[in-house]
Amino acid sequence: MSADMREFPAEVVGEFGYDDFMDALFTRTYLEQAALELEITQGDHEYYAIRASDELFRILTRDDPNLVIIESEPMLEKHRADANFWWTRRIPDGGALGYEVCRMVRAVRGLKY
Repeated sequence: MSADMREFPAEVVGEFGYDDFMDALFTRTYLEQAALELEITQGDHEYYAIRASDELFRILTRDDPNLVIIESEPMLEKHRADANFWWTRRIPDGGALGYEVCRMVRAVRGLKY
């Protein structure tokens, strides 16, 4: 959990925070890079395991038209225009995680939250 979130009550801060969300995005990025390198196709079981987890991620997130996640994390910038890395352009669809991500992105931009 991010240090500046510790002052907020538990009902605002979830168990899965901003840092965890960013770690999930990086993990998915590394998974995609490995799948491309290993040439995983629709004929492989791994392909369907990846797609199933992608569907769950899509359900729990929404499009990020302002690319706030990419702008808040420079290491994701290189994927800005690459449609294969679509998850870098998604944000949590509300809830405690959505609230924390919005707060952290605003903090990175130097805005009050």
